[in-house]
Amino acid sequence: EGLPLEARGGAAFQAALEGEVGRALTERGLARELAGGIALPQLDGGILRLDSTAPGALGRQAGQRLAGALAGGGKP
Repeated sequence: EGLPLEARGGAAFQAALEGEVGRALTERGLARELAGGIALPQLDGGILRLDSTAPGALGRQAGQRLAGALAGGGKP
């Protein structure tokens, strides 16, 4: 389904996503069941409702959802 980004927005999206995940994991940590290492074919982050079309805002929203799934042991 993809994201509503132009090619040049990809770097801003990626930087925002990585920054948000890093910040959240530093604050909340990783779920105990994931801390030992695990390989998952996918991680359920729930439904992401996009409130913006700005690449940085989209990246932060996606990063928050991903970090929540990582802190919650793979569940949104």
